[in-house]
Amino acid sequence: MPKKSFGQLKARAEQPDYRHEEEVPLVSWTAESDRLEMWTLNVGALQTGQSSLESRLGKSFTSQEVSKGVAKLLEDLDSFLTEILREFSKAGPSASDDDASLGTSIEQTTELQQLHGLVVSVIDNLNELSTLIQERIRRILDCASKGSSVEDDEK
Repeated sequence: MPKKSFGQLKARAEQPDYRHEEEVPLVSWTAESDRLEMWTLNVGALQTGQSSLESRLGKSFTSQEVSKGVAKLLEDLDSFLTEILREFSKAGPSASDDDASLGTSIEQTTELQQLHGLVVSVIDNLNELSTLIQERIRRILDCASKGSSVEDDEK
């Protein structure tokens, strides 16, 4: 879902007619795409079976909430990326807009910059959740080594 959208976004930003380099450079989109890829690999989001994210989290209430949170963040990310692709299809900043902005000392944040900030925030939140996921996995492994279950340990 977001990976495909990021691919489309990067492909569009690499086109010679990309007019948003000053607003959000290609390197910024690439950095966020790479951060999402690292998160995906870190939590095993693309794995199936015992190494899947769901399997690693177990079935406790906290794990279900984390899974829902991850799903919601990924939906939000995909929505933001879709909106960014729509922005790319609009006409880029015009020369008259650039001239008008030179006369002001206050920098205005464009919609594209705001959307980029939202993408950054979502990926930051996913990384924070990955910390919780890693802690959960450590607890599962610790309980398994003691011969108990996490659910027993949480009671």
